[in-house]
Amino acid sequence: MNKETLCNMELFYITNDPAEAAAADNAGADRIFVDTETIGKAERQRGLNTHLGTHTLEDVTAVKKAVKRAEIMVRINLLNTDTVNEIEQAIEYGADWIMLPMFTHSDEVKKVADIISGRAKFVALVETAAAMARLDDIINIAKPDEIHIGLNDLTISLGLSFLFEPLAYGLIDFAAEKLNKSKIKWGFGGIARIGEGAIPSEMILAEHRRLSSERVILSRAFRPQQEEKHFCLADEIKRVREKIAEIDIMTTEILEKNKFDISQRIKDVTANIRKG
Repeated sequence: MNKETLCNMELFYITNDPAEAAAADNAGADRIFVDTETIGKAERQRGLNTHLGTHTLEDVTAVKKAVKRAEIMVRINLLNTDTVNEIEQAIEYGADWIMLPMFTHSDEVKKVADIISGRAKFVALVETAAAMARLDDIINIAKPDEIHIGLNDLTISLGLSFLFEPLAYGLIDFAAEKLNKSKIKWGFGGIARIGEGAIPSEMILAEHRRLSSERVILSRAFRPQQEEKHFCLADEIKRVREKIAEIDIMTTEILEKNKFDISQRIKDVTANIRKG
């Protein structure tokens, strides 16, 4: 697999708040992620601790004005009768990237790519079992600029119990081999703060390194918790960058051991979920 430096890992920060977007931009986030997806999402993810957006396309304008460096990425709804209008508005309001969720076939991705027609960059969010099975066609026929693998809905689509199970059972390895061979930029999932998470974020980042992933979403853990008085987003992002630099020089042997260890941890979490 490609072993380009992971120090170029791009970090995505989800918000529709201009002040928060400006803070994330100043702290070093690479993209501000405005999430306007609503169709079917609440029903799919009911009972899960996931982001259910209240963002609107109109938010993009204010967020765009608030940032100086980061790019703006807008997740629209799955392909529907209003997709053309959603894309036109997102581009008009300043989207640098448009993300398409919940597709199952390359035809859907190509249709959206044709609508965008190079006016913004395009990321296809692979988060259904069917999309994963058809990944070759999505890469080679639809030709998005980038691919992100969304673990929340992929886990649901596969009938699995825990967010990171696709990582433990080799499904992300399957995707990585195809994506790296095609030389398309890609990423998967999200991370908590360093030292936190059901699976520690540093272990997840080491898997990004092993797999040559170069994009990840910063979870809601990167917002201040109610009891925190001295939270600093810049410090938390700096800790992520420092950890990435440490992981970047790990040997293949260390990365393979991490792969084994993280798989065992994921399976342990899954076993406890099933018992509960």
